[in-house]
Amino acid sequence: MALVPNIPGLVVQPVENSAEMSAVRRPHAECHVATGYVDSDDLDADGFIQDPWIPFSDYYVALDSAADNQIVGTCRIIRPSVRGFPAFQECETLPNALDVFATLDPARCVEVSALATPRIGMQNMAISAALYGLVWQEAIADRKSTRLNSSHT
Repeated sequence: MALVPNIPGLVVQPVENSAEMSAVRRPHAECHVATGYVDSDDLDADGFIQDPWIPFSDYYVALDSAADNQIVGTCRIIRPSVRGFPAFQECETLPNALDVFATLDPARCVEVSALATPRIGMQNMAISAALYGLVWQEAIADRKSTRLNSSHT
């Protein structure tokens, strides 16, 4: 299994309960609004992105342990379902990519998406790398292939 470098003070872990889910969905929405990926008018009454993929997703959070476990990033794995994957529904997919995916068992695939971090520069890269490292390890441990959705902040 690939090793992800240890970043002092950065903790990445799965989101375990509904309180943690609410805590990560708020900065996720804020980051996507700040970058213009989502319009603030599209948020629900709780300030969350209205997202039909949540029931099919496992979320992960990055925390800064040196700053009272402040949330500094999040991303998710979308599991296989009858809905398919958002990347194929919301993004243009080139024919040669479709040929590759046609040979894969969709039940053994996941999509990694919803990366959000309010940090900039190297902090953003370090947080993103740590989150992606964890979700790739989770996917490999679960014997899944991955498709990285390029829409992230």
